[in-house]
Amino acid sequence: MKTQELISTVSTLSIDELMQFSEWFADFMADQWEKKLQSEHSEKPMNSECMAS
Repeated sequence: MKTQELISTVSTLSIDELMQFSEWFADFMADQWEKKLQSEHSEKPMNSECMAS
């Protein structure tokens, strides 16, 4: 599905459906952000300062 199709579909939602979608999307974005941070963290090489903590 393309972005424009998503926009068209979301714009037809009722207020209740939009609220449900908004809650789901906020959770989804938080999960994606967490995965990105974890991925970036795992890619960084460990240095002696990190290992001493």
